[in-house]
Amino acid sequence: MLSNIPISAIRAFEAAARTGSFRDAANELHLTPSAVSHAIRKLEGRLRTVLFERSARSVRLTPAGENLMRHTGAAFDQLRRGLEEVAARGPQLVRVHSAPSFATQWLAPRLAQFLATHPKLEVRLAASTDDARFSNDDFDIDIVYGPPRAEGVEIVPLPEETVTPLCSPALAKSIRKLPISSIIRSSVPT
Repeated sequence: MLSNIPISAIRAFEAAARTGSFRDAANELHLTPSAVSHAIRKLEGRLRTVLFERSARSVRLTPAGENLMRHTGAAFDQLRRGLEEVAARGPQLVRVHSAPSFATQWLAPRLAQFLATHPKLEVRLAASTDDARFSNDDFDIDIVYGPPRAEGVEIVPLPEETVTPLCSPALAKSIRKLPISSIIRSSVPT
């Protein structure tokens, strides 16, 4: 029997019961009073019971209508709360931690394009040389150089980085004749 009852009829019933008027229910639902009356008559026919006592300017719930309103009112209140919660959530926050060099040189330049293709995400970026604190729930993602120190985390390898040493022309001239192995072992300031 319930599968034959349109939700629009239940909405009309709930609004009319709450406002005490088919006209007010119609205004709220953007319908005509006649459409609300028709939907409620159809609902009463399907339930085989009268839900309202009708008078010229108002309607009153019958005992069966009061019983139904207790249930539909609670259900619609719960539905409204759920919809408000979902609407209020907004974007999902993702907290990312990385080394400052990675954040400024690689991540930040790509962030705007990533957010444009993922509008339901909000990214909060923190950059430091410290390890991320997952135990305190401060970050969702940490991008690290080398193996992570935290336990119980999921590791997703990224492509390896190419590092190129650079130096001043004067230093290059002074070390040009040295074998590469001695340069690697030396204590040349970085």
